[in-house]
Amino acid sequence: MSDNLFFNVSSRIKYTSQSKDWAVLPRIAIDYRIKEFTISATAGKYQQTSAKQYLVYNEHLTQENTMQYVLSMQNAITNYRVFRAELYYKKYDKLVTMYNNAFQSDGDGYSKGIDLLYKDGFSFSKGKSLEYMLTYSYNDSKRKYLEFQERVRPDFARKHNSSIILKYTNLSLKSIWGITNRFASGRPYHDPTKPGMMNSKTSKYNSLDVSWTFLAHKRLIIHASASNILNRDNVFGYHYDPALNPGGKYEAKPIKSYMQQFFIIGFFFSLSGNVAYE
Repeated sequence: MSDNLFFNVSSRIKYTSQSKDWAVLPRIAIDYRIKEFTISATAGKYQQTSAKQYLVYNEHLTQENTMQYVLSMQNAITNYRVFRAELYYKKYDKLVTMYNNAFQSDGDGYSKGIDLLYKDGFSFSKGKSLEYMLTYSYNDSKRKYLEFQERVRPDFARKHNSSIILKYTNLSLKSIWGITNRFASGRPYHDPTKPGMMNSKTSKYNSLDVSWTFLAHKRLIIHASASNILNRDNVFGYHYDPALNPGGKYEAKPIKSYMQQFFIIGFFFSLSGNVAYE
């Protein structure tokens, strides 16, 4: 529309043979550039088929859909520096619900929040540099879906997530070292011994990860990384037995990763005309 203003309108027409229905999914996007920043606003309707494990019980489930609104701002990348901020709101409809072992498409919900990212760095001398990146996200989400007959926070939706990432490059040593510290607030879960739905929250999540990338040969890169080196006992939720034990309580089993710590060593050999260090 002008040198700094861009406007786009589009639509997707979709037919789903499983539910035998048509859908018109309009989308609109506006970008405005001011100095080194770009401000973007988008809105659109999106749709997806219900998961197969639910369709086998009810093949007439309708398409799950959402209206999404996003406002974002980011800078033009200069050297190392990147800044990005994003506000979003998503309204869900026709989510799968399950009452009395019958699956229906009468669920709904919303998700709203903000995502922030800042990346920068500097060079010490030729071939030596340090980069760092800070991220944070806030998410408020509630959904009426599956066995929940009212809107609740899903067990996968943490309110707060953040990370600190450092990367040091030393070309004279042919190496790149990385360290990442990730934090998150607790996940909601349902405790049948308390009133209400999704009425409890796990402890906070934290994982300190490290990595090393080494150019062993002009065609060979060795990469090694390890997660959760502090061996923190991260819990993602709890499973409760459906029946009371002899003591009159529900037995709770924590949900964890099958391995609290993990490491990998990879060897990447270039067979093409380009050598690895390119």
